[in-house]
Amino acid sequence: MKNINVPFTFRIESPLASYFDNQAALIISGWLHTENIKINSINIYIESSSYKIRKKIGCLTYGYKRLDVFEAYKKNLFCGFFGNIYLYQDTPVTLKLWAAADGADQFFISDLYLEPLRLKSFNLILYLNFFRLSFNIFFSKLFSGQLPRDPKVFLLKFINFKRRFFSNSSNSNSNSNSNSNSKYLSNPYLGWRHKNSLTLNLIKRMNKISTELEKKGPLISIVVPVFNPKVEHLKAMINSVLDQIYSNWELILVDDASKNFRTDEIIHEYARNDSRIKFISNEVNRHISITTNRGISFSNGSFIAFLDHDDLLSKDALFHFIRALKERPNLEWLYSDEDKIDDKGKHFDPIFKGDWSAEAAICHNYTHHLTLVKKTTLNKVRGLTEGLEGAQDLDLNLKLAEIVEISNIAHIPFVCYHWRAHSESTASDGLQKDYIFDAAKKSISNAFERRKLKAEVFLP
Repeated sequence: MKNINVPFTFRIESPLASYFDNQAALIISGWLHTENIKINSINIYIESSSYKIRKKIGCLTYGYKRLDVFEAYKKNLFCGFFGNIYLYQDTPVTLKLWAAADGADQFFISDLYLEPLRLKSFNLILYLNFFRLSFNIFFSKLFSGQLPRDPKVFLLKFINFKRRFFSNSSNSNSNSNSNSNSKYLSNPYLGWRHKNSLTLNLIKRMNKISTELEKKGPLISIVVPVFNPKVEHLKAMINSVLDQIYSNWELILVDDASKNFRTDEIIHEYARNDSRIKFISNEVNRHISITTNRGISFSNGSFIAFLDHDDLLSKDALFHFIRALKERPNLEWLYSDEDKIDDKGKHFDPIFKGDWSAEAAICHNYTHHLTLVKKTTLNKVRGLTEGLEGAQDLDLNLKLAEIVEISNIAHIPFVCYHWRAHSESTASDGLQKDYIFDAAKKSISNAFERRKLKAEVFLP
């Protein structure tokens, strides 16, 4: 292939951190904008101590639709790239990204330096057994006169014996794990969570990075409207906030005249133990929109996060949002992936979202959980609208979409939110609260009126 010099602009959006898991797929995504050059794919080459020469290990699909980039450059709508690779490495690697253009032309984009997250474990017992067995065979062959006299033959037999020994050990371990792997076949998301779970090593790395982020990172105000929650759900929600890796946050709990006196007692107890927790109480029930707006008015953070009183945040939730804000300080509106969780702690129904889609957002609550909005931007739309309870989040999203530039919206590709599914929540099947559909229809109709569009809203 012929190397060419091409002016271009690019951004690598994933991975967000400089490490990789050698037991899971590494997702690489971003965008590449060029002038008058047709790109076919992004080739990935690897350099590490394990390879003496550069080696191609895969390629990324190029041509995904990127409205945000198109808005900025007024051309090249399909400039996104995405793909995944596996790095079975125990040492740091440097990935080199090259763009393959028409013909045999290519040009260099960027280096991507990554360190392994999980090192292959050293099994001391296994090696001791290997050496014990090796010595036993060696002396038995020696005394029986069967030991090869040629050193080369001896070394070759020893190498073959070592390969067979560790191969059999590996197969034995695989068989012992077959039962645990089989359960992932019936529930693929369980297997996904197993592969992508936080490890102690990863948490340690995140804590180190978070220490630096907290020096200049924004204060995040987490607003939670509270009304008659189950005690165990309320405690679990608060504990999930206390467990955050990124610690520069405040938790604002607004009780909307709950009938259970234990609710106030629990919140007061948490507030006494941690000054970052604020408690506000309504004298009478004012419903979720006004209650949430009241919490926002008491907030001191530059960004507002919305959390329901019975849901959970992942331990690394705020960390990923702050990392994105550091890389793109212009962001005003961020949202993450999510899943559901039942009372037994089972995770299911993951929602892996895409980049911002105005078309999808007009039909349903596209961003949903977890959502983080710049406070000044939130104030421009005057927070949540009273009278649209049940679809207040959808209405807020539609209002935000009308004032926030696409380039200032970001999708955080991590499952940061666990939506509680129980008999009274919409996470179960969405039919528990009939008024939601009426409120959603009104929210969308209001959006069409503001945008001066003629359209009829109906439920499929």
